[in-house]
Amino acid sequence: MECEICGKREASVVVVIEGAKLNVCNYCAGDSKVVGRFGQSIGGSKERPREARPRRREEEEAVLGYGKKIREAREKIGMKLEGFAQRINEMASYIDRIEKEETSPPIKVLRKIEKTLDIKLVEKVGAEITPSHEKGKIKELTLLELLEMEKEKKGK
Repeated sequence: MECEICGKREASVVVVIEGAKLNVCNYCAGDSKVVGRFGQSIGGSKERPREARPRRREEEEAVLGYGKKIREAREKIGMKLEGFAQRINEMASYIDRIEKEETSPPIKVLRKIEKTLDIKLVEKVGAEITPSHEKGKIKELTLLELLEMEKEKKGK
């Protein structure tokens, strides 16, 4: 599926921008609120993420711009792509695709890269969903509600 903003890249995340859910690439996601990710099914085709249940759930995922962070940190210590890939026991072509954000690596690989380069690439995210008062449906929080909740947390 193409990115609904730039149309150039493969959409890999679902974000909320001004109240609208959009399927976008990691680059176009920027600092937007990520509400879902596309995963690989057994057959290899892309599928939409499942809807969240009415509870708070924390998961780990790559920080936005992880590819650029990896490349900058690797170049800062003067390590060539091939040498770095060999050091973490991965293929150089795979690391190159990660740096270009053409693939979403598993958390395990990101942890190896984090440890080797001493950078932060994985963050915990939580999907905050509350039950709606109308007909027992589940309602996702609005951007305003999320901002108010963050403001309350900081105020405590």
